[in-house]
Amino acid sequence: MSGNKTLIVLVSYNHWEMTVDCIRSLQHLPKEEFATVIFDNCSDKETTENLRKIIEPIQDQFFLIESNENLGFGKANNRAIEICHQKFPFTNLCLLNNDTIVSKDCLPKLLDVLRNNPNAIVAPKTLNKDGSLQKNYYANIFFKQFFFNAFRSKQKAADYLHGTPANVNTTGTIQKTDWTAAICWCMTMETWNTVGGFDKNIFMYYEDVDFALRAKDCGFEYLINNEATLTHLDGGSAKSTLSRSLQHDNAQEYMFKKHWGLKGLIVSKAFRIIRSSIRLLTAIPRAIASTQSREYALLHFKLLVNAFKV
Repeated sequence: MSGNKTLIVLVSYNHWEMTVDCIRSLQHLPKEEFATVIFDNCSDKETTENLRKIIEPIQDQFFLIESNENLGFGKANNRAIEICHQKFPFTNLCLLNNDTIVSKDCLPKLLDVLRNNPNAIVAPKTLNKDGSLQKNYYANIFFKQFFFNAFRSKQKAADYLHGTPANVNTTGTIQKTDWTAAICWCMTMETWNTVGGFDKNIFMYYEDVDFALRAKDCGFEYLINNEATLTHLDGGSAKSTLSRSLQHDNAQEYMFKKHWGLKGLIVSKAFRIIRSSIRLLTAIPRAIASTQSREYALLHFKLLVNAFKV
């Protein structure tokens, strides 16, 4: 295998149909330039059997690694890259969510930008299933604005979180942002090694924020190529809304404490206490007549209790 290859990494956990759809959207890529590893995070029997059937005829381009435990998102990516690095050389890396459908020229266009900007992490324009824009870019908001987002509606909070990317070229096809979520990242292996991969202590959520903060400290930047598009179906891997929300909140607390110490820990806890208190109080009046409101109130009650844990 040529050392100029790009390794594409998909982490799979159940939902095998989505992973297969993603694989099919990648099959047109030339095998001389791309190799794809699917790291299965100890999925159910149906998922692993179906993935084996799909991948077996195309093993010259796709291969499957089956884990005997669920490592979470970041640690699974780390392990997949480590295993592949021992098997064959590759120059570039593409981390790709398995709940995506990649347009035909998406990855080649991302790599074109990467070749001209080797110190960048390049992401595509991300679309929802209906073709509308999915804002996969984020601004560098300070503690004050982050804290006050606890008082804002979801839409108002999102406006502050996403910000507006800056145009790099006159046509606006290439834009710069503070960071993007790890739905699809293209970077050189040198960048990955310099940053040090994902934090193994984060099971899911905020591992991409943590990576972005470390990448910025190393002098790397995030670029968006608006001519490269993919559809993000947002399938999710957590077992329930509560499980997903608890993982999200716990990861946020860990990441804030890691990067900003006691100040970060206090801000994270205060944000979550105020956010869930407001959500709980607004849901209670409607909970008598609405099952959905009762479930929403119960969710934020449990998140509130979790926020007080030491």
